[in-house]
Amino acid sequence: MRIKAVILALFASVSAMASEWDMSFRHFPDYDGLWLNAIRTIEQDDLGFIWIGSDAGLYRFDGVEMRPYRLPNDMSLQTINSITDMGDSLLIGSYCGCFVLDYNTDDIHQLLFPE
Repeated sequence: MRIKAVILALFASVSAMASEWDMSFRHFPDYDGLWLNAIRTIEQDDLGFIWIGSDAGLYRFDGVEMRPYRLPNDMSLQTINSITDMGDSLLIGSYCGCFVLDYNTDDIHQLLFPE
């Protein structure tokens, strides 16, 4: 009986806390969101955008919609493994190397390292 009382009290307190938060969830179908559900990394930049790296490429979520970004045209493998906000640009790590997305121009270019 004591265990039931503890569980009931715990459930009541969690329910009370959850009712104080104003949360809503929205499902993004593949035609309006991510092309694949395999998310590898998530980063929020200083402007508040959420950047998502997946097996299908890079996406920017502005709170309303998803915008896809593609690595340069000659890159068939679009898997994004890591994302780092650098202030005025986004550093992107993939199986094809390192890339930089310039926030001002929206261009992505590959970082080339000397051999």
